[in-house]
Amino acid sequence: MKTRMLAAGVAAIIALLALPGVVMAFAIPDDKIDEQKIFWGNAKSFEKPGEVDYKRIVRAMPEYKVLKKKRIKAGSAKYWLQISAASNHAVRLISEVGCENKYDLIVSVGYLKAAGLDMQADNLTGQVLEKLGAKK
Repeated sequence: MKTRMLAAGVAAIIALLALPGVVMAFAIPDDKIDEQKIFWGNAKSFEKPGEVDYKRIVRAMPEYKVLKKKRIKAGSAKYWLQISAASNHAVRLISEVGCENKYDLIVSVGYLKAAGLDMQADNLTGQVLEKLGAKK
């Protein structure tokens, strides 16, 4: 009796997953959530994740390039102001790409696997850098 009920339950789940329009939502476990690696979306419920190379994007920001150009000393107040501005600009562009392309979560490259989720996420680094180039 229990075996038949279990088999019927499994069959019902498989049938639901096979229906068009039925998508499984994923979630990052609470103890694995790292706000420093989540740039767009909700880690508690997502269906279409993307990932970016955040350091590469920040280093491409004009605010970051000012550090080298003006030889601003690392650790100084000016340095941290520029880093903060570059980071804010990067997150804004990441958010825009996520919104425009209907991604519901964008994280740092490799974060989903490190959080224990064995799933593929599209790498959006190129799209973010492209968007930055279009804004110049």
